[in-house]
Amino acid sequence: MSNKETLLNLILLIIFCFCCVCVVWIIKNVKSDKNTPFDVYRIEGSGIHVEKNMEKCEYRTPLELYKDLDDEFHFTLDVAATKENAKCKTFFTKNENGLLQPWKGCVWMNPPYGREVKHWVAKAFRSRNACDVIVGLLPASTGTQWFHSYIYRKAAVRFLKGRLSFKGDREQTGQAPFNSMVVIWRPWYYKSHHQLNMFTGGTRGKYR
Repeated sequence: MSNKETLLNLILLIIFCFCCVCVVWIIKNVKSDKNTPFDVYRIEGSGIHVEKNMEKCEYRTPLELYKDLDDEFHFTLDVAATKENAKCKTFFTKNENGLLQPWKGCVWMNPPYGREVKHWVAKAFRSRNACDVIVGLLPASTGTQWFHSYIYRKAAVRFLKGRLSFKGDREQTGQAPFNSMVVIWRPWYYKSHHQLNMFTGGTRGKYR
């Protein structure tokens, strides 16, 4: 075998090994995406969207929860809404992209649940000094980087007992596949032993 043939075979072997590494990397990442629960389940505006096997069902968030929070904070801006489910007169839709808009006033945030939730949490933390208050309904993922970077010792956290239940258009009852929490950011640095608490008792019992 000539030197040219040997060199050619070596190049082909290197290319083959590189392609194998790429295929393994792609398969690994695709599986990771499919196994991420918050890519399948997300809550937008007033409802949870269940997207699985190309099917989509929409369930409305319990109005008692929002009304209870609205009675306390008097929201003026819904930063992640649709025209149909906006909770405030002033709101941002997907087209307007609340992540790119300035936030002010008393903000209600119920963002899409997926890998992008970290961007909404970061936006809320960085916007807190420009707002009176920012209240977010989020998955209680206390082990994530975004929880420790933008919530822990930086905001008040109210863990909801049990899992939120939802009703669809045909009144079917659905339950979120994760626990939820309400996070409250204020202009000042929030640090006290009361920052982690539960919704217990209160005017509506179940949520406060």
